Amino acid sequence: MLINRLAQSSSAAAPPAADAVDSDRVVSAWFKSGRSNPSQNCVEVAWTARPGAAVRDSKYANGPRLVVGGDTWRTFKAAARNGGFTVA
Repeated sequence: MLINRLAQSSSAAAPPAADAVDSDRVVSAWFKSGRSNPSQNCVEVAWTARPGAAVRDSKYANGPRLVVGGDTWRTFKAAARNGGFTVA
């Protein structure tokens, strides 16, 4: 499950702390979970300056991004690790 893969990724450490005017600005390289498959059906994550995380569809690198704060990102990861999502 992609959500579980992303939540368990060793690359997905806590976002770096920053004090920036542009709080949604991406301040790290985009990365995928180490457990992603090569099918191109992936999301990528990058840390933001607020601190927080930006999430995008890997097929549309210049497309829209979902940006969330650090507390929301940690809650999402905890829920994914603990089976808090149902796949339809």
